[in-house]
Amino acid sequence: MFTRFLFIDDNSGNYCGYYWYFERLGIKKESILVYPIGIISHFLYVYICLEVKLYADAGINFYYFVVSLYGWYYWKHGGKLQHPELSVGGKEIDSGLLNSAETPAVKEEAEIVYNKLSVNLLYLFAAFLLGGIIGFLLDSYTDSVVPYWDGITTALFFVAMVLMAQKKIENWIFG
Repeated sequence: MFTRFLFIDDNSGNYCGYYWYFERLGIKKESILVYPIGIISHFLYVYICLEVKLYADAGINFYYFVVSLYGWYYWKHGGKLQHPELSVGGKEIDSGLLNSAETPAVKEEAEIVYNKLSVNLLYLFAAFLLGGIIGFLLDSYTDSVVPYWDGITTALFFVAMVLMAQKKIENWIFG
């Protein structure tokens, strides 16, 4: 009954649109609540897609579920991962011993950061390579009418999700 409602109801597309809007708003405002809401949503979508035998959609949502767990941890504790130069042997440097003007304090939460152009080109290459592989698999083993377009867009969203989890501004470009 629950799965039938989600896939047959004319308003189900609206629910997805609302979720997307609130997710983007949460990212823009740097709200960590994006992740618990997303984790619940992706978990439910995995369950629903398996119930109605949409295995590829279940797989994508499982991927989003796993990356959301990583992203939630990274947004909460990524500050130390973004600034490894401010720790020695896994321990935070005592900023009281250093000149505070030269050494900023380590923030626990991750900050929004930019990639270098070379890193973005590497992500773009990886997305197109993965998109080509997915497109080939869709072309070879399904009756998809647009296998390569489907593969590319799926791969771009895979990359965008990783960039969002790492709090990279480029997730807006890929996603």
